[in-house]
Amino acid sequence: MKKSLLLFVALLATSAVSLAQDTYFIKHPWGGGEWTWKQMQLSDDPDLAAYDMDGNVIDHPYIVEGIYGGDGCNINTTASDEGSKWIAEPFSRFELEVGEKCVFAYLPHINDLSILPEYEAKVRAVFDHPFGTYDGPQNVHVSITGAEEVLSIEYMIYTENDPDFTYYPYDDNVGINITETCELYVHADYIYDGKVRENGWAYPYTINQAPTGVNDLNVTVTSKAVKTIENGQLVITKDDKRYNAAGQLMK
Repeated sequence: MKKSLLLFVALLATSAVSLAQDTYFIKHPWGGGEWTWKQMQLSDDPDLAAYDMDGNVIDHPYIVEGIYGGDGCNINTTASDEGSKWIAEPFSRFELEVGEKCVFAYLPHINDLSILPEYEAKVRAVFDHPFGTYDGPQNVHVSITGAEEVLSIEYMIYTENDPDFTYYPYDDNVGINITETCELYVHADYIYDGKVRENGWAYPYTINQAPTGVNDLNVTVTSKAVKTIENGQLVITKDDKRYNAAGQLMK
């Protein structure tokens, strides 16, 4: 099954932002029917926020649940066409179907609208040591919530100098050893609403203490990888080759 990663908008920024106090409305042909406005609600959901490379929140989302209607959306601070912003192609990692239950998430500071299938928005990865900054190595355990049944969990550790894109089976008895600053990617296959689904999550960890050995991937450094943001997505360039955040070679 193709690996997927949760919407993780890693944008360059200098500081975190506080929760905005504006009001936003979204217009869409819900379920393929009439175009109507819905009010969006400010959310402090960390999995839908936008982050900088240091793990600081740079934008909080306004969200609303609705039935996908197969078209773009208007965004405004009032339920009015006048002065609204037209977003013709909201971002989604999935091939959405008209009539599918979705969560619409708008990030006002970067004017980004994403549409997530309901299962992607409601199934979560929970870590006993959340992403952030630590003074030394961490042993991280992860669980998946919101699914009817978890079929498998895999993980990948990405570091600047050790860009190995291999996913490893997760063993809760062992956990995940984070020994240096990295981005931790977790992928899960599970059952939601009676169907097999998949989700991915990507979170940054900063370890201040210099590592005393190699990390648990034990890879050989060949050349430094360079990360850039293109159209809101992480692109990793190494040895003149370009990879997406899941480690897949890009054309």
